[in-house]
Amino acid sequence: MTAKEHMLGAAISVLLYALPGPVAAEQRSASTAQGSQKTQSVVTVGDLSVDGDVDEATARAKVEQRLKSLRACYDKALKSRPLLRGAMSLRVLVGPKGKVVSSTIEESSVNDETVERCVRNDAMAIRLPAPAKAGHRTIRYELVFSPGVSGAACSALSRCCGSAEVRAEKIFETACQVVDQVRNLPDGDEACESMLGGIRTYFQASNGAVPSDCQ
Repeated sequence: MTAKEHMLGAAISVLLYALPGPVAAEQRSASTAQGSQKTQSVVTVGDLSVDGDVDEATARAKVEQRLKSLRACYDKALKSRPLLRGAMSLRVLVGPKGKVVSSTIEESSVNDETVERCVRNDAMAIRLPAPAKAGHRTIRYELVFSPGVSGAACSALSRCCGSAEVRAEKIFETACQVVDQVRNLPDGDEACESMLGGIRTYFQASNGAVPSDCQ
């Protein structure tokens, strides 16, 4: 067995292990319907620190005022990448009049240029009260992005399993048959995401091209 087949076998095992046993047709149908329901995406402010004449509570409140517009950027990206998630660490430099003069993403696990550019631009709209003493102030903060979608990974895996390239590979057949049973189980999304990652790695190792429906 090659390394790619061993890795894929492990991913398939994770998916099959999530099954509690035979699932009745009625239960599968209800689970699928529930798994297709979406909840709102979530963007939260994590750790935050300030350097200069501003208190942390004020800085956090001003950053949180931007969450609605940040969610709009994020939601747009989720339409094409429903599993997109991660965190960003930003450094914002605020000028003497309370206006942001620069914003920099110091670290990001989101790995989406469009969202990252939107976050940088949006940070420029933050406004702080003018300081008692003239000078620049620095705010460092973390933004955490979560899709907030129930069954998103299994929906993505279902779409992937429907591609001609995946259907042509018999090794995927068993796992693809149980996606609807795994959907919305307690660890269902994690299992589906593991399997989806296994399929992508398999094709990358085979010919370097992942089917478009699996990206």
